[in-house]
Amino acid sequence: MGRTLEAVRTRDLKSLFGFFGLEAHPELLEAHRAAIAARFTLEVQEIVDRCQNLHEQERRKLFREALRLAYQSCVGDAAERAWLPPHRRRGGPGAIRAA
Repeated sequence: MGRTLEAVRTRDLKSLFGFFGLEAHPELLEAHRAAIAARFTLEVQEIVDRCQNLHEQERRKLFREALRLAYQSCVGDAAERAWLPPHRRRGGPGAIRAA
């Protein structure tokens, strides 16, 4: 078993973001933990089933992308808004509003 697959099987969701060098907003991660984990688990199983002969580096890239997409699909636009400074958030102070 490769290092990446072992990490996916043994680490919690929050530490996986660090392992793969991805950022996740803590409140959104906590609020959507079950959905993100379920989606990521399905994606990882699909990769393992279809791509058994991958090199470790390729497997790591695919798992990283699977985690990123699982997070993005579960939290959606909330993730993007959470990282914007208040003056750039839609409807926040300083936002341009339609008349």
